[in-house]
Amino acid sequence: LNFEAANSTRAVLATIALGPDGAFRLQANVSTQVIVDVLGYFTGSSAPVARAGLFVPLVPTREFDTRETGNRLVAGGSITIRYALDPLAVLGNVVITDDRHAGFATVTPGASPSTATSSVNTDRANQSIAAAVVSAYIAGAGVTISTQQAAHLVFDIAGVYVTESGDAPAPVPSSVSLGTRESVDPFAGLTPAGLLARYGDATSTHAAVMTSDGVIHSFGETDVALPTASTIKALVMGCTFARFQDRGRSTLDGSTQALVQAMISVSDNDATTSLVNALGGTSGLLACGRRFGATTMIMSDKGWGVTQISPESFVTILRNVLRPESSVLNAGWVTQARMMMNSSNIAPDERWGVGAGRPAGSTYWVKNGWWTTAPGDFRYPGSRINSVGMVESGNEWWIIAIQGDRYSSQYRGIGATQLIASTVNANLANA
Repeated sequence: LNFEAANSTRAVLATIALGPDGAFRLQANVSTQVIVDVLGYFTGSSAPVARAGLFVPLVPTREFDTRETGNRLVAGGSITIRYALDPLAVLGNVVITDDRHAGFATVTPGASPSTATSSVNTDRANQSIAAAVVSAYIAGAGVTISTQQAAHLVFDIAGVYVTESGDAPAPVPSSVSLGTRESVDPFAGLTPAGLLARYGDATSTHAAVMTSDGVIHSFGETDVALPTASTIKALVMGCTFARFQDRGRSTLDGSTQALVQAMISVSDNDATTSLVNALGGTSGLLACGRRFGATTMIMSDKGWGVTQISPESFVTILRNVLRPESSVLNAGWVTQARMMMNSSNIAPDERWGVGAGRPAGSTYWVKNGWWTTAPGDFRYPGSRINSVGMVESGNEWWIIAIQGDRYSSQYRGIGATQLIASTVNANLANA
């Protein structure tokens, strides 16, 4: 098993002879973490002669390729294969491709999806990684391939292990059951090139949307950490609530309530600094960001305002701040967060951004941020414009994070931001 760079995750199928004591040895030539999943075994020479377990090679045959039949599978999506004649186990090659983020796919016996182990891994978005796989096959139920992240899957069968009385099945499955596909593309009709055609200074603008099925959709390059400016205050609020929740409290004290209100409603920076200090400074904020689901988050010694978070991480954070299914805050604290970030609680001149073009009768939550930098300042000179929040329309919801810098003016940055938001809101309102 080889990997070509630091922090890579790779899987390989290995058949290993055991020593007299039933053990085998695994050795790495560099410091690393190792995971071993046991899939099965071959009997020894003392076992009675039997047909069960006999390997029958097949002409390699492509069983399915989800790229040919529609959108990616959602995170947690799966495909189940069944054959007319039940084998004992199958051997083949699985490919995970066009994934939205680093993740993995898993091959398991039966018809139930599982991502408890991994069969093939990717390290970043838009990779194509293949691995040989073997899996037991449950009679009547088949074998299932599941993806931990939204991705396309490809599977080629190469052979089967037969049962005691069975014959090798034909390589063409009797049925293939596909799981849930991704929803409508929120950015349909707008590409990064199309945005640049209208706003030529939007060269460092990225966005992400989480739809109510939990899928994260990206605009531009994925998992790019960008300076947050005042949008980080949404995380500071969530972390403050989590700190009180951890103490068994259900409400803030009066002084903290006033600080959070000022930070969110009128974007008060001094209030934010006081709240960040109470969290343990930037190191405490980083730890809390990880707790809220930020996998791409970088702190700066220049303060909380230049914290870098990717749009994909930001929509995950907001799900844990604003959604009832939060894995961090309980329902009471989520309700308070929703009250704070509701557009009606935001100063009128700070309500631009994610709510642009939202459906009639919908509700939205927003936190915006902007910062005009100077030559030699952090990252790039120009105006930095960010907008994050959530829209609810009927039974559907979506979370939006739009981040960009290098705009020639705040006016143009807001225009580009609202063009993206209007596109998303129009697409999802009609989904």
